[in-house]
Amino acid sequence: RMQKLDFEKYKDFANRNELKEFPLINSVLCGQQQGSIYVDNNYNPNAIFIINKFGFSNLWLNNSFESINELIDFFFSNNELPKYFHIYAFPEILIQLLETNTDKFSYKIRDRIQLDGRRIPN
Repeated sequence: RMQKLDFEKYKDFANRNELKEFPLINSVLCGQQQGSIYVDNNYNPNAIFIINKFGFSNLWLNNSFESINELIDFFFSNNELPKYFHIYAFPEILIQLLETNTDKFSYKIRDRIQLDGRRIPN
């Protein structure tokens, strides 16, 4: 079951490289921006959900994560989450679940375009 971490424990996750890829998410981990971290286990999590106060989030699932239905229940039952939120790096297992339950979920998969300013000719 997903549970909200106390703010004091955020620092325990701030050095995990798999969570630091997105600046908005990293700012929550470092306490520079308001947000919440939810985990399925405080000491050895298989699922970590980080969301900032504007609804941008990241969901990290360990390869051994098997509780996808509990995760979906968490999304529906947690009153602190906004009705609409954006998940960076959407896990493939979650995409498969959404595709088979289109009557329950509304979702949109988007590609990200990132430009490298060093490669743009003058």
